[in-house]
Amino acid sequence: MAQAISAAIMTTGSLHAPIEEAYYNLVEASDEYLSSIEVVAGFGNSFFKDRIDPSFQPVYHYLSRYYPQYIVRIEHIQKVAQIEHLFPNAAIITACCLSALDMPKELGIALFVKYRVQAWTELCLEA
Repeated sequence: MAQAISAAIMTTGSLHAPIEEAYYNLVEASDEYLSSIEVVAGFGNSFFKDRIDPSFQPVYHYLSRYYPQYIVRIEHIQKVAQIEHLFPNAAIITACCLSALDMPKELGIALFVKYRVQAWTELCLEA
């Protein structure tokens, strides 16, 4: 279990859990930039291709209700980048939370890892 968790942690950033990249897309990226990149950090999921990961659905609803400007930005990114068929993933939702709470984007990976390790450990203990 420890080796699997450490391997998973080492994959965070860029391709897997690109929280800082998703934060950039959410807060700073221009339409010109978004329309020019092939892979847009913060969208798409290997396991849930037709919807938002159910684990993040409550957070997405919370953002919709209390921070609708982030949902508007997510929809704008999808339109400009022409990725309407890809759904927001953990990275962009985490980025929204960081921004909404005025937390440094660098905390994103730490928070992501903390809660992923907790969930993975619980799954291992149940097996």
